[in-house]
Amino acid sequence: MTIFVSMKLFVRILLTLTIFGSIAACNDEVFVTLHPEETPGTTPPDDQPEPEFTDSLVLRSLEYIPDSIHLDDEIWVQKGVTRFYNHDSQGTMYVLLDNHNSTLVSINNTTYYVTPWAKESQPLISIPYLDPASETISLRPDFMPFKFGITSVSGQLRGGETDSLTIPANTMVQATVYTTRRRITAKADIAYFFTDFQQQTETGWVVVTVWQPIDIRVEWSSVLPIEEPR
Repeated sequence: MTIFVSMKLFVRILLTLTIFGSIAACNDEVFVTLHPEETPGTTPPDDQPEPEFTDSLVLRSLEYIPDSIHLDDEIWVQKGVTRFYNHDSQGTMYVLLDNHNSTLVSINNTTYYVTPWAKESQPLISIPYLDPASETISLRPDFMPFKFGITSVSGQLRGGETDSLTIPANTMVQATVYTTRRRITAKADIAYFFTDFQQQTETGWVVVTVWQPIDIRVEWSSVLPIEEPR
């Protein structure tokens, strides 16, 4: 009986020492301290400077999500005023509608890219377009270079048209131009790359907002004599 107890006690002591040894070994592996020069990945390769990111993001593709293209009820009437002074003989005053005939396109997202997008080499992208007569929306391909922020694109409605009024000599008149725009919103998936790493493609998304002119109207004021000296 004494020998059995002693052997049992010996086994317990041996198991206890084994467990403590295992714990110590695990602790050595988990809490091992490496000197800085031994830490993997901390020493840069010789003659390999870090890449410099300049004007470097370029769009690869922009694909609209079909269900996201939406014509809002929002209407924006923009007002522009021009005064004409006719000091000579009777003449005709012209308002060039193209000066008020611009589609405003806003491209943004909520991530706010910190690295600047390249000002050159951006591909042309399509933009949602509203047919004012049928109120149907299509995509105009190759409409404008991709750019974050607001872009004004001219000549989308009644391009080259003018409105005019003939007035006598020594008179003045004011033309007020009302440009009515509708808003189209859409969401698109984009792919882009860094110019320093053209083999790699990153992905993201953008919201495209289009304020498209649907009507341009000119109102002429009464013709008044010029009172100030020439």
